[in-house]
Amino acid sequence: MGGVIGLGVIIAALQFLIGTYDRLVTLRNYIENAWAQIDVQLRRHYSARPGAEKLARVSPGQIRSAGSTCGRGLLGGRVDSTARRARPPTRCPES
Repeated sequence: MGGVIGLGVIIAALQFLIGTYDRLVTLRNYIENAWAQIDVQLRRHYSARPGAEKLARVSPGQIRSAGSTCGRGLLGGRVDSTARRARPPTRCPES
């Protein structure tokens, strides 16, 4: 009888240790993924800076009259929701 109880305690301890190890590995992977996502966001932000700096150097008057045939300027096009870039308008609105 004592051997069965001892075997049960050993099995319970092994299950606890395996479960704890699995949880620690899961948390490590979660943290690595979180840092990878931060890295992606920082790279995306850094790659967007040259365009933002170029746009900041343009005066508002230049934006409005940047040669657009529709009179809507550089920012008059539709905005692409995935890339967040201004695209040229496909057709001019009727004036």
